[in-house]
Amino acid sequence: MPTYQPNIPIGSVPFDQDYLNLQGNFQQLNIAYGVDHVPFSNTSGTPPGGQSGLHQVIHMLANSTLAGNPPNNYPIVPPTAVGLTGELFTSQSNDGYNPDEILWYQSGGGRLSQLTSNITPLVSGNGYTYLPGGIIYQWGSFNATSITTFAVTFPIAFAKNLFNLQVTIQQNSNSTIRNSIANSPAPSKTGFTWTGTNSSDLIKVYWVAIGN
Repeated sequence: MPTYQPNIPIGSVPFDQDYLNLQGNFQQLNIAYGVDHVPFSNTSGTPPGGQSGLHQVIHMLANSTLAGNPPNNYPIVPPTAVGLTGELFTSQSNDGYNPDEILWYQSGGGRLSQLTSNITPLVSGNGYTYLPGGIIYQWGSFNATSITTFAVTFPIAFAKNLFNLQVTIQQNSNSTIRNSIANSPAPSKTGFTWTGTNSSDLIKVYWVAIGN
């Protein structure tokens, strides 16, 4: 593989000797550009002129790391904001779930938004996902016919806070059914206890929880 030489042409070397170095530089540019792009030399397909220059994947080096901002780099050390310029970057952080890279966006005015979290969303009847800003959103349900209490364990424990918890019941009549979140034990980062009326009219309880 040719090595890129930044000082080519040298000037003191005859061009008929230096052209091989120039040729090597162009070859290396094509190779380096092809890491995250279709190489310059690709003229196949569309758009006009081939696929040259289109992105394939985007590799982003961490702007800040656990080593540079121990112990967690969370909150992160962002790059310097540049007016009228949006910055998309990653940082290595431990957000309480895993030490890994997180994607961020910073506006020209220095407004910082966390776009991802170090969890893999669980898409199921009882699952969770992340939202911009470092928010974790969880949901689930359970069968509640003729029971009075049910202990719910969140699919993933919140690392820091439980901000909000809501429950909704499904019933098959207009019966008055008591439905509440128990205060003892109180809701926590790991789950909650539901209490309700023992009724055959009660079918199911749905819940959502928001935290970080």
